[in-house]
Amino acid sequence: MRGGFVAADEEARELLDAAAGDPAQLEALVLRRETGEPLAWITGSVAFCGLQIVVHPDVYVPRWHTELVAERAAARLPEGGVAIDLCTGCGALAATLRARRPGARVVGTDLDPNAVANARANGVEAYAGDLFAPVPGDLGLADVVAAVVPYVPRRALPLLQRDTFRFETALAYDGGEEGLDILLRVLEEAPARLRPGARWCSRSVAHRPATWTPTSRDCRTRTRSRSPTRTATCAAWSSHLSRSECGRRAVGGPAH
Repeated sequence: MRGGFVAADEEARELLDAAAGDPAQLEALVLRRETGEPLAWITGSVAFCGLQIVVHPDVYVPRWHTELVAERAAARLPEGGVAIDLCTGCGALAATLRARRPGARVVGTDLDPNAVANARANGVEAYAGDLFAPVPGDLGLADVVAAVVPYVPRRALPLLQRDTFRFETALAYDGGEEGLDILLRVLEEAPARLRPGARWCSRSVAHRPATWTPTSRDCRTRTRSRSPTRTATCAAWSSHLSRSECGRRAVGGPAH
């Protein structure tokens, strides 16, 4: 870490590129970054899964952890298949699916109209609305449902780094009382949207990817007990789930 920045050299190179040799512009960009403004808002884009993703101001910047989810979802999406990306944000995950599977139909949804506009700027078929509600009726059942939902427990929001809410809104972080409210809704609604044997992929509260082949019975079982602990979260995985186990769950659902 240098000057309070984890990747100072990499950030410096991005700012130099964005300034395009203009010293006054570079100074202005550096001053913006020193306030804690996200680098992607300043440069206008972020690298994600080998793609350059446009990021608009006021839209959540995708983190590198989500690349694991995107690649796992792409591996499970057949060519010519259908995928739904919930809470799509700038559309980074959905854009990755489109790039990896050009023949598939990938739809993104987000509650924030600004995020939907951003996703569309990245070539994503995106719709404004709550989770599955705005999904087009002609889409049919999906082969993959991907989601990076807000997962921070509400009481922990003040513990995030101090600059977070100077620029970003709580909408991208607030997961409810225990951080599971939105995730549980996805679990409850996903089976009706998935083909038999299809997969859904998400990022867990511990930043680990999880893959699950759900059934309606499994969702009903898990949503009856809403434990606040991270190792029994009704989230279809445990924070102790190893990466080798992810994606090998039987149709009957996860063991946790």
